[in-house]
Amino acid sequence: MVRMNLQFDEDINLDVINSNIIKSLMNTHHVFMEDESGLRVYYLVDAYDRYFMSWIDDLAEYSLPIVDELAAYAVTDDQGDMEIDEKFFERRRLPSITVATCRIFYTVKHHRNQGLQRKAFREINKYADEFSEAYSIFSDPFVIKDGEYTNERNARHAIVKLATNHYEQAPNYMQELDKQRKRFLSYGLKNCKYTNAEVTNEYQSFLYCPETASEDVKELVKRLEVSYELKRRDEI
Repeated sequence: MVRMNLQFDEDINLDVINSNIIKSLMNTHHVFMEDESGLRVYYLVDAYDRYFMSWIDDLAEYSLPIVDELAAYAVTDDQGDMEIDEKFFERRRLPSITVATCRIFYTVKHHRNQGLQRKAFREINKYADEFSEAYSIFSDPFVIKDGEYTNERNARHAIVKLATNHYEQAPNYMQELDKQRKRFLSYGLKNCKYTNAEVTNEYQSFLYCPETASEDVKELVKRLEVSYELKRRDEI
């Protein structure tokens, strides 16, 4: 697709970007890059300035924890002791995958409830399927703090507001988390274990497995998938 009247940050070197999803999105979005703690963060702004995303290339590595593999081959001997079946050492080893991560998806306030996020994820998934490339996103609802910068007329203003005022957890966080998780699941993502998580919980990690992925990748995602149902305190 040809870029038309879209701004492109000339500091971006396409040759160092491994993700074809990110490179494809650059053809339909305004794009610029920021260096944040040594990471190249790509900001992709909707052509009509209604939302923005930030992506990091090759950020998250997903692999099957060895303890999970051992559990699948655990057997009990005649004395009731646990041991590992010899088939464990002959098993088909599933590969780890390192994927690009959509770190932020933010829709400007007066453009919400128009299906923009769903439409954007249809585009992302189309590229993921085309290039057989998985990607990840983490559910962590936030709001941009009120502060010195108050303008949020469009997505680029929202980025400046975020950089100036910073962010905080969304009010009614668990309720918003539940809604966001359900949206991600409806887009075709899977809630998967992410063993390298430092600040998120297992129920916040989501992975998209493309329809065109190899059988090994499909098996890995299937083995990593978890299921959670979040409840309000008054429902427990």
